Amino acid sequence: SWMKEIEVKDLIKYINPLKTAIAIASDGNETNGLTIGWVGFGVLWRKPMATVYVHKTRYSKHIFDQAKYYSICFMDQEHKIIGYFGRVSARDENKMEKCGMTVNNEDVAPYFEESSV
Repeated sequence: SWMKEIEVKDLIKYINPLKTAIAIASDGNETNGLTIGWVGFGVLWRKPMATVYVHKTRYSKHIFDQAKYYSICFMDQEHKIIGYFGRVSARDENKMEKCGMTVNNEDVAPYFEESSV
């Protein structure tokens, strides 16, 4: 895999914390992503962690609730995919198929190969 492990303390070198991202999860049956405007990084009980909040009205909530892992894909700021994932619901169409991005499922959580981080 092309993924590089990044220490939590070094994340600020790779991302702008104000940058929009897409969180992606799979529950074994469905895979879906949603645009997130915030994410919390830190250390809890000496373990690195990331926190993403998914509102109960979002279609993907049931997927994130059942998924063991999820990815946070930071995209270039102008990337059209950010708006698409924020505007379209998986209730209406399969965003993961229609988005034109390459979904890699070889690691613990699905992610877009085109993401910058």
